[in-house]
Amino acid sequence: MPTLWKPLVELSSREQKIVKRCAKRRVFMLLRELRHRLFDDDFQAKLLAAYNRQGVPPAQLALASLLQAALGIPDHEVVELTAMDLRWQMVLDCVGAEEPIFSQGTLFNFRQRLIDHDLDRELFDKTVQLARETGGFSATHLRAAFDSSPL
Repeated sequence: MPTLWKPLVELSSREQKIVKRCAKRRVFMLLRELRHRLFDDDFQAKLLAAYNRQGVPPAQLALASLLQAALGIPDHEVVELTAMDLRWQMVLDCVGAEEPIFSQGTLFNFRQRLIDHDLDRELFDKTVQLARETGGFSATHLRAAFDSSPL
């Protein structure tokens, strides 16, 4: 049975270097800094109830879905970015991954479960609220990106 995802809160020295290169794409910094607040134990329990599969933690898939929606990236590219882009790896707590951390089918199936259980809206709303509270990213721009996303 999958367990709760517990990524580090503090930036590693490698992540600190990656963050310096994210100045023009602050959504990466926002999601990296807030991931532990977005995916608290209560929300992760909801995700596990909706998608209880072995392999990738549902919170990690949800975070990838957030990045996908914010940046307008198709499923097949999301999969490859988990292995090729240090910014994605930093946010998803998989820095150094040489292979994709999940398949396109896994992402698709997870997203369907997220939508079926109305957790997509809850995740978007929670992300926008935290962005508003922290001021780390424009909540208005984030809401517009999420509202125009097919997720």
